[in-house]
Amino acid sequence: MKKIIVILVIIVIHFGCIKDNFYSYSSSLFGDWSWFSTCGGIAGICYTPKSTNQKINLVFTSDSIFKKFVNDTLNTSGKFWVYKLVSTDTKDTTNVINYGSASQMFLIIHDTLYLDDFCCDRYSSGFKRIK
Repeated sequence: MKKIIVILVIIVIHFGCIKDNFYSYSSSLFGDWSWFSTCGGIAGICYTPKSTNQKINLVFTSDSIFKKFVNDTLNTSGKFWVYKLVSTDTKDTTNVINYGSASQMFLIIHDTLYLDDFCCDRYSSGFKRIK
């Protein structure tokens, strides 16, 4: 069932928006990021490192490699690319990061990275830049 939902979301995204201004990286994204919360779902539940007993770090490199560490152990790695979606209705743009089979909207404000899921429950995760 989850696979069907993901496929439907991808189809809706591709037909509802026009991919514009492809670019292979975003220099503001490069670096190490430490997770501080994930919130969303129908019930609006929030998870934190304390509530999950997990430390999650993301690393984005200038050669388009991402790495996800959970409790200092490499959990996932691979290539990423970034592009903008332009809404056909409002002409608003959204930054998108693609990890191969998954995509998320992202926004960077000062030293905080927000990753938002496209799908149903719209979970949003926050990460602080590690200096």
